[in-house]
Amino acid sequence: MMFLPKMPKVGLAVMLQLLIFLAGCSGTLIRSGGLRGARLGQSFPPKQVKFAYLSSRDSLQTEDRFTWPTRIYTTDSGRIKLEGDFEGGNTLNRVIVEDARFQTRKGIHVGSTLADLKKQYADLRAVPLPNYRLLEIYALSEPRVLYMVKVFPPPVYPDGTVNLEVLEDSLPVLYVVVQ
Repeated sequence: MMFLPKMPKVGLAVMLQLLIFLAGCSGTLIRSGGLRGARLGQSFPPKQVKFAYLSSRDSLQTEDRFTWPTRIYTTDSGRIKLEGDFEGGNTLNRVIVEDARFQTRKGIHVGSTLADLKKQYADLRAVPLPNYRLLEIYALSEPRVLYMVKVFPPPVYPDGTVNLEVLEDSLPVLYVVVQ
């Protein structure tokens, strides 16, 4: 039998709830390398995805002259999209998260605002994606994690950079991309 130090029943209950919460969160953490079980560079489609209990479907995505395989996991509050590479499709190239339960170590998730991003990152940059009417926001300290917000037309300086300071702080993150 394992020995546990004496502690009040309330303290033990709180500790157990915290451990259960942390165990549940570990599978929903967005990292610069992807998600647990879906890491960039691994074979595609991944064999053991930690959220494989979700329903999924395979598809091909085409844009311009490129075609690549995708696997889309549907959740009750969004979806997770895994994309293979453009050349052969055998490697996981991109993870797109559209579910607010998945978040970065800094707590940023779908639905977070530009103000949340500014609070967490002092080194934000943005790239306009005019064909999609989106703005891709990233931190220089974490350049593989991209936060997509809907802004059109974006406030662009003459040198082509985007002025994030004039945007509404309430702009929500639509999805998070790791690539």
